[in-house]
Amino acid sequence: MTSVGVEKRGQGDQGHDVPTVTQPGMVPPPQYPGPQQAPWPQQVGPSQQMNTTTNIVITGQPGSSGRPVPREWSSGLCDCFTDMGSCMLAYCCPCYLQCELAQDMGESCCEACLYNWCNPGALFGMRVYLRAKENIKGTLWNDFNLTGGCCSCCYCCALAQLAREVKYIKSTKGYV
Repeated sequence: MTSVGVEKRGQGDQGHDVPTVTQPGMVPPPQYPGPQQAPWPQQVGPSQQMNTTTNIVITGQPGSSGRPVPREWSSGLCDCFTDMGSCMLAYCCPCYLQCELAQDMGESCCEACLYNWCNPGALFGMRVYLRAKENIKGTLWNDFNLTGGCCSCCYCCALAQLAREVKYIKSTKGYV
């Protein structure tokens, strides 16, 4: 036979005595105190708020290399009619124009002239230097070919283009 009794072993959620069911010869299970907090989240007051800090480190944006996108030359290789003075100097007296460009770029005029007579590599070096410094699109292979590597007929056009670019940079920045 089952008997129902009220024992003072524990209290329910509302503070009432908890009824226990006992059978003859059985020991009732022990009563443990219930949880002190409700099973649902409670609101935290301003004095109880926890201060936490989360640091997020971004190492790089997708598709971003950290360097600005290279720009185009300010004029094309065959845009000689936009600056006839540079074009005429490049075709009639390339040594003089190359010397002027070298001085504008902070190089020695004598070395530019000497290299012009002995080695067309001076224009190649000047073109690569300016392209890298000003973040202009291009490749070493293209610079090599334009300055006399495989096609020496483009040398004067490349020299005139470099002269136009130096003029453009000086007019926008004030220096090269």
